[in-house]
Amino acid sequence: MKRISLFVLLLVFTFIPTFFANNNLWKVYLSYYTTQLVEESSTQVYVVATGSLFSYNKEDQSIRQYDKSNYLNDTEIISIRYNTHT
Repeated sequence: MKRISLFVLLLVFTFIPTFFANNNLWKVYLSYYTTQLVEESSTQVYVVATGSLFSYNKEDQSIRQYDKSNYLNDTEIISIRYNTHT
């Protein structure tokens, strides 16, 4: 009985963190109200608002947030520019 309970505990502690890591339980709420910087391309608008960065796709009207979980770290954004020569 002791081995079975140890085995069950091992399974629980192995699979529960994996379950929570893969289900995107964390959600980031960024500020959209105090816009500080805006850069525009032919298909995208890039916006910095209170230190957060997001882009608006003109074609499908979707918003993509850039935060610590995808591409950014704890540094504050002070400038953005779009390269028109690419």
